[in-house]
Amino acid sequence: MYSWVGEDRFDDRRLADLVQEGAVSTGTFASFLINIFVTNAATFSYKGDVDADGRRLVQFAFRVPIEKSTYHIGRRSQHHNIVGYEGKFLADPKSFNLVRLTIRPDQLPAEFEACESVVTLDYGSVRVNESEFLVPQKARWHIATLDGSELDNITVFSSCHEFVGESTIRFDKQPDTMKPASENSTGKSFRLPSGLSFSFALTTPIETATAAAGDPFKARLKSAIREKRNGVLVPKGAAISGRIIRIERLYGPVYQSLVLALKLETIEAYGVPVPLYARLKSVVKRGHAGPVEKDDLGSFHPTFDPGFDPKDPAVGIVQFDDVTEDYVIKRGLELEGMTAASN
Repeated sequence: MYSWVGEDRFDDRRLADLVQEGAVSTGTFASFLINIFVTNAATFSYKGDVDADGRRLVQFAFRVPIEKSTYHIGRRSQHHNIVGYEGKFLADPKSFNLVRLTIRPDQLPAEFEACESVVTLDYGSVRVNESEFLVPQKARWHIATLDGSELDNITVFSSCHEFVGESTIRFDKQPDTMKPASENSTGKSFRLPSGLSFSFALTTPIETATAAAGDPFKARLKSAIREKRNGVLVPKGAAISGRIIRIERLYGPVYQSLVLALKLETIEAYGVPVPLYARLKSVVKRGHAGPVEKDDLGSFHPTFDPGFDPKDPAVGIVQFDDVTEDYVIKRGLELEGMTAASN
């Protein structure tokens, strides 16, 4: 199950639905460990002692043949192939804990169009309540493609915690203190009609040197969302939340560009956040000179393939030209959008 950081629930979205571009991998938390160490699929050989990060560790090589492998690899739009793989792992000779695991496929499928694929997993102990658990702390998947480009997918595991459920059974009748659903659901059932224009401004800066896909952002409504017949539906100043769903840097001979794909998620209505379905007006801005180009809604053509369905509600592209590596998108950046029907 997957969810963006900060969301209050999991749902049935696939990982590819959340991260729609670049290298994506699953199985780094447990699948490799099960296939290599729990089953009898792998064969091992001792490679001696090594020094790594100031520690004396022992090294082993291993190999899993294709007939015993569960490793699937492929491109998003194509069939995934099972591949055999080999690698090495480092272990602490005192605690017997796994420290690092490196995995390389024996042979990459031709349609994968890559000459190298390496997965590296670093492990460490995490304390959850009163117990210690050995979990992957960082995973890196490095791919070298046939056209000379390289892809790095880095996953960091943090904030591990235990989910606990408790229940109480009572047989005596309790007073009915719950309100009818209709009295509690005003905000939850609120839906904005499609086709209403609005503008909003960021209330927090975005530090692009450290920002990543999945990071949330906050904003406020610059103008009220209103309808001719019913007047103001959402007042000016209402809080808006959204998420960065892609961030990319483009390097050219003269200057570099920064591209963000943004998606709105909620807007405050009737005192509670409710889903906001909208399409953002994509725009190009120059780092320190203000806007240089603004196309009509839906007709924006950035200098890269956005990798998203243009009909996807709430997705917009903001491109900043002539910016530095540490460029900060300041609070107050104004963007425009139009409400859309929910999926």
